[in-house]
Amino acid sequence: MRFIPTQPGGLPLAQLEYYAERLAALGWHIQLMLAPAHLLELAPRLQKLRCDFVIDHMGDIQAALGTEQSAFKALLRLLETGRCWTKLSAGYHASQQQPPYRDVIPLAQALVAARPDRLLWGTDWPHINPGKPMPNSTEFFDLLFDWVPDDAIRRRILVDNPSHLYGF
Repeated sequence: MRFIPTQPGGLPLAQLEYYAERLAALGWHIQLMLAPAHLLELAPRLQKLRCDFVIDHMGDIQAALGTEQSAFKALLRLLETGRCWTKLSAGYHASQQQPPYRDVIPLAQALVAARPDRLLWGTDWPHINPGKPMPNSTEFFDLLFDWVPDDAIRRRILVDNPSHLYGF
């Protein structure tokens, strides 16, 4: 189940706990596409959820503001709950640069250093309304080598973590 408060017409956040209770009983998780302000506002509620939840695109946290910004620290705290996951995806959302979005490397590497067991990878294809030139999805896979230089951790993010979360 996905909540997208950054777009009109989605599930209302007022129902987050209602659905979380039902999803926990099924072993399902909630997917959240949040802006950094949402992340800060929702963090206390998310910490109390009984089901796992996935925050898309590293919380759309802006790379230019660095790893000391409040939203990034909130994301790290949520990862520590053991129920939060985040996707290493859509670096172009976080970047003010052109590909290969080098300004995102510190954010991604800080997430990897903190909780490699709670990270997933994705391209964000089909890149709906990126507001920038259409990204090349294969470049995102190449970025993973910069973000996660260690082969064993990359395997964990690409294979083991999704296997654990999705039960396959």
